[in-house]
Amino acid sequence: MDNPIMMFKRGLLVEPSKINDAVAFYKHVFTADEVPPPTFAAAELKIFDFHYLIMPLPSHMSINDHEGDIRMIAIIQFRNNAAAVQRAIRAGAILEQVEGNIAAMYPDIPMWKIRDPFGYSWYIGKSTAGPSTFNLPTPTNGSL
Repeated sequence: MDNPIMMFKRGLLVEPSKINDAVAFYKHVFTADEVPPPTFAAAELKIFDFHYLIMPLPSHMSINDHEGDIRMIAIIQFRNNAAAVQRAIRAGAILEQVEGNIAAMYPDIPMWKIRDPFGYSWYIGKSTAGPSTFNLPTPTNGSL
C-alpha cells in the first residue's frame, strides 16, 4: 500500500546561533505562525499555506555552500507586496535583481527579489492590491 504524502515541508538550514533571529525575522516579515516542530527541527513556521522547518546548519557546512537560486525558496504574493519588501529590508534583507530562470519564467510579472539575512532568496510577485505608499524601485525582470 502506498503512503500518501500528507504535507511537504521545506527545510531552512540556519546557523545554530541565529535560529531565534531567523524565527523572529520570518514571523515579522512574512507574518509567519509558529507551530509545534517535529523533534528533529528547531522550529516550524507556517507562511500562508506552506510549512518551513528551521533546522540547525550542520557544523561541517557553511551558509555559503549553496549560493544562488539553489537557495531560492518561494514566490509569494502579499496584499501589499511593497510593504512586505520594505518590512524585509528594514529587518535586514537585501533587495537584489531578478534575473535568470525566474525572470525568464515570468517575463511579464513585476517582482522583487530579497535575500534574507540567513542566505535565502524570496521572490515577491505582483500584487492585485491598489497602489503602494512605499517608494521602492519599480520591479522589472532583469533590472531594478
